[in-house]
Amino acid sequence: MKVFDNVIFMSVAAGFCTTVGALVLFMKRNWSNRSLAVFLGLASGVMVAVVLLDMLPSALLSSPKA
Repeated sequence: MKVFDNVIFMSVAAGFCTTVGALVLFMKRNWSNRSLAVFLGLASGVMVAVVLLDMLPSALLSSPKA
């Protein structure tokens, strides 16, 4: 049951972080262009890191032709 407990904890933590992020977004109505650019750059960097560090190695292990 240790793995299941870990999965449940991570799911609840992700939901909590999403809720906190939404609250921060709604608390401030007027975002500057610089802030939006920083947040979009951060989000795109996280997406690229996930692809390169997690998804790409898994794909190459499952099929060398990938």
